[in-house]
Amino acid sequence: QKTNLILQAIDKKINAPLSCSAGRLFDAVAALLNICTNTSFHAEAPMRLEASIDPAEQGSYFSQARDASDHAGFIRTGRIIENIVADIRKGIDPGRISARFHNSISDIIVNAVTGISKGHGIKKVALSGGTFQNKYLSERIENQLEEKGFEVLIPLQLPANDGGIALGQLAIAAKKRSLGMI
Repeated sequence: QKTNLILQAIDKKINAPLSCSAGRLFDAVAALLNICTNTSFHAEAPMRLEASIDPAEQGSYFSQARDASDHAGFIRTGRIIENIVADIRKGIDPGRISARFHNSISDIIVNAVTGISKGHGIKKVALSGGTFQNKYLSERIENQLEEKGFEVLIPLQLPANDGGIALGQLAIAAKKRSLGMI
């Protein structure tokens, strides 16, 4: 009954806004795996999902996800979710599925960075945003990028999440103000 109500809400676009937040994807996967269906604090579901990772699992859904990205720069995750659901139906351990999901996100990011680098000659990349508070994901991405010759910048003195973004916005506003632009 709850599933039908959710599907109706999605179909009718009731309390079902589109989101560009990777965090909502982590929330969805945590709920699908029944790791965290109700949260009591911010980022609880992604934290629980990360804690469930089976570190021995090296698989990824990325190679199966032909629609992982498109020419407009959007990351499509439909096939990843389909593969997660298929693994759930097969009775695959949630820790293995969590690892495969995290590995997929890592592979998507590394693939995107590599593609941008080829197009623009950039070999320096900053990893920032709330998703990079996930130690498993950030370490995996950092290692993969460094193996490909990238210089990887990670926040050390500032938070990787919205606090760091706010400071960057203040720095831009201060510069514009000093130039008389605002």
